[in-house]
Amino acid sequence: MELSVSFVVGLILGGILGSAASLLISTVFKSNKKRAIEKESKAERIFNLALQQEDQERKLKLLRKILDKYPKSEWAERSLEEVMKMRKEK
Repeated sequence: MELSVSFVVGLILGGILGSAASLLISTVFKSNKKRAIEKESKAERIFNLALQQEDQERKLKLLRKILDKYPKSEWAERSLEEVMKMRKEK
């Protein structure tokens, strides 16, 4: 049983194209995950900065910024908790 040359070439090209496509797709998913981590760390930095503020207005402004930019993060939840603490203290 003989394999034709075009069949073998097709198998090789298919393998190369499949590998290239999977590499491209994995790179896209990794970059999206990396962006999510970067956003999370920015929110954390803003939250920590807000906690250091003595001026209540400045603190509220930073906490609002977290809620606006990162609404589905754990830092948004922590920001809401911090605002509730501030309201109880007044």
